Amino acid sequence: SEDELLDAVLASCYIPVAYETPVVLGRGLGFCIDGCALDFVPQAALVISPFHSHAAEVSPREEYPGAMNFNLLHSHDILRLFEDGYLDVIRWLQDGAASRRGERDDIRKAPLASQRLLLCQGLHVVKSLLGLKK
Repeated sequence: SEDELLDAVLASCYIPVAYETPVVLGRGLGFCIDGCALDFVPQAALVISPFHSHAAEVSPREEYPGAMNFNLLHSHDILRLFEDGYLDVIRWLQDGAASRRGERDDIRKAPLASQRLLLCQGLHVVKSLLGLKK
């Protein structure tokens, strides 16, 4: 049904603590959280991410403030992010389109690597929200 689809989409991006109401899916699926909470290191051949911790092939030179994760953006900001992303791809291509998959594979080998990266990214967001870090 449409409601079940909406619940599944919301469950796929639910972040505990950030949003008040936990998502519980019917049919015995139960409590859900964003998948990155359990596996924060991407396993793709090509990764495009705003997070430097992902060791992405394409990412901004300077990581954006973590507070942007929780604030609605003005249309001018959205256009700027789109343009910045486009320029990041162009820069990556001009630099030879190097893969960082091996680096991500090495990161994954460390004990609790995914959880540590997620915790570090969470601290980055908290610092940004408190105005302690740009």
